[in-house]
Amino acid sequence: FYVGVTEGKETEWIRFKMRSGTFGIAGLYDVWQAPSGGEELRTCMMLMTESNSVVSPYQANMPAILDEEGMEKWLQPDQKDSRLLRSYLQPIDEMRMVANILTSPAEKLEIGADVSVFV
Repeated sequence: FYVGVTEGKETEWIRFKMRSGTFGIAGLYDVWQAPSGGEELRTCMMLMTESNSVVSPYQANMPAILDEEGMEKWLQPDQKDSRLLRSYLQPIDEMRMVANILTSPAEKLEIGADVSVFV
């Protein structure tokens, strides 16, 4: 994920990624009817948690990143134990992450206009 830090007229972009391995981001998805009786709505959101020491210099929260075990548990449709699910909404171990400040035009173009990756 990316975070933009603005000072004055300049924005510095920081890319956060995992050092290795597969990961997911905890989220919620629902299909519901608008209270007005209108159209069916499909909505989703990414869940956040407090930042670890890699992200905290740039912002106070970060996506709730899940490891492989966490993804498996999170995606079980019959999982109803809210305490178990909440236990996965913790900052990921900072040793598993790396942050890079994007400096070259090519790196900045990489993020392009895809605002869906911005937190």
